[in-house]
Order: sequence, then structure tokens, then C-alpha cells
Amino acid sequence: MRKSRKIYCFLAVLFVAIIALHSLFTYLQDASKIGHVHGNISAMMAAIYSELDKGNDVLKDIFCKQSQNWAALTNEQYDLLISELVHKDCYLDHVKGWEPSMPMTDGWGNRYKLYYRVVNGDQYDILIISNGPDGRYGTEDDIIHPVDASLPPT
Repeated sequence: MRKSRKIYCFLAVLFVAIIALHSLFTYLQDASKIGHVHGNISAMMAAIYSELDKGNDVLKDIFCKQSQNWAALTNEQYDLLISELVHKDCYLDHVKGWEPSMPMTDGWGNRYKLYYRVVNGDQYDILIISNGPDGRYGTEDDIIHPVDASLPPT
């Protein structure tokens, strides 16, 4: 009887240890993905502003809504934007884990959300958002660039 009790205790401790290791592994994976997402968003942001500063007509057509309210890019506009940035050799083809023939997604397989608004004539504020590990917009784990920005309403 006593031996079987020790075995049950050992198995319980082993089970808890496995759960703890799994949680740690998941946390480290998400932390790595978050780092990559920040890098990808920064690269996208730099490429977009660089091309807008150069007067890129394709980007100006994408950012065509002249409003001081936030406007979201559609999936088609987003894909056209990424395609144009790759075509202009804006180094997005070096983004870790991304194939230029595929839509650019965050570390959890979700498309980035891109919002813009006109600030002054042809000057734009741009937000790039990852829905984070849970894949849902507007939750605590969303990754927003610029980091001090707040989420626009959907």
C-alpha cells in the first residue's frame, strides 16, 4: 500500500513538473514571437513612410481616404501594399519566417491590421497592429506600433 502511494505522489509531482515546463516553453515561444513581431512591424513602418516620402503613387492610391479619422486597409489593399514594398526592394523580403509570395502575418499566423489617417495634407499617421497570441482584436495582448498609440475603434 505504501509503495503505491509513493508511486502516485511521484506521478503527481511529475505531472505538475510537465505542466510547468510546458507553460514555460509556451511563454518562451510567445516571447520570441513578440520580439519578431516588433521587428517586422518596425520594418513595415519604415518601408511605408520611406515610400510615402518618395511620392510612391501606388501607396498614395492605397492611402486614398482623406480623413482625420482612422481608416483600415482592406485585405486587398494590405496585399497590394506589401507587394509594392517588396517590388520597391524595401527589404521586407528579409523579414524572418516570411515568404513574399504569401500574405505577411504575425507570429501566430494572423494578418497585421493597418490603419491610417491624414494629419496634414499628404502626411499620415499609421498604426500597425498584431492581434497577439490570442488572435483577437482589442485585447490586452495586442501589439501596437507606435507603442504609445491606442487602438482605433473597429
